[in-house]
Amino acid sequence: MKELTAGERKKAFNKWVKHLIDIEFYGNSIEELTVDKFLQAAEKIEKILKKQTCISTKKQYREILGQIYVSVDNFISWLEESMQKKSQSIIKNESSWMLDFAAIFGLSYLLPKTISSQVLFTPASGQTLKSRLNMFTLKLKTKLDNLLRVAYVTGGAPGDGVQEVTAASKEIGKGMKEFSSATFRNTQSVIFRNNTKFVRYIATLDTSTCPVCGGYHGQRFPISEAPRLPIHDRCRCSLIADEFIDGEGIASYEQFFDGLSPEEQKEILGKTRYELYKRGVGVSSFVDSGKKLTLQELTERGINLLKE
Repeated sequence: MKELTAGERKKAFNKWVKHLIDIEFYGNSIEELTVDKFLQAAEKIEKILKKQTCISTKKQYREILGQIYVSVDNFISWLEESMQKKSQSIIKNESSWMLDFAAIFGLSYLLPKTISSQVLFTPASGQTLKSRLNMFTLKLKTKLDNLLRVAYVTGGAPGDGVQEVTAASKEIGKGMKEFSSATFRNTQSVIFRNNTKFVRYIATLDTSTCPVCGGYHGQRFPISEAPRLPIHDRCRCSLIADEFIDGEGIASYEQFFDGLSPEEQKEILGKTRYELYKRGVGVSSFVDSGKKLTLQELTERGINLLKE
């Protein structure tokens, strides 16, 4: 491994941080594309629904539902094919970027031959792409089915509830952004598992950082014991090889949190925990093993919730 000066090491870490920001921007573009395509499908569904002044027979209900389901299935097919292609592109480009980054430190990283399958079969927030899309499809079709059933029973116009369909665009857009971000993180994790023994947990420290991620920030883990990312939906944390970073120079979440305004601290912790924090209970006391402790669990640990 090449010995870097403090300045060179800092420059390398800044390069890593900038790369994480680029990943966030890429996720935003995925979200926007998904929402645009979904709204196009929603327009077709809206036209079908608004043609109907009422639904008077079961045959009419089944015919309309069938037409709507075609639009849903076409969108999901496009989305699955598109995300599979983008995933392969992410894995390829991220692998190349990681090899170049390791070279800064004089390291020759090796890529496992099965990296694509390892990445794509790793669930993101407990879901693969297929399971995520299946769940969204079921929810959307159930919502549309209920819309038509209500119109059939009440004699109302089915187009009156179409706004419920367009509202689903936010859910699927955020879901695909999360999936793309997880693909980047999983690619990094697979490469690290094959090339290093220890990693550091790096959280994005700002007012949106939760205490759980903040509690992990800066911690060193054997690669086999590192927390699996993402910790939660829209998690922005990453793992980085221990040799890429000066662990002693990482500011703790506690130091960062102490520098926030009282209003920001209260927004993050909530009223009760903020009162405890003001009484001297460290912010790290509110989490344990990657889990936010409940007020009852805090009491069981001897923390008095009552004002003194």
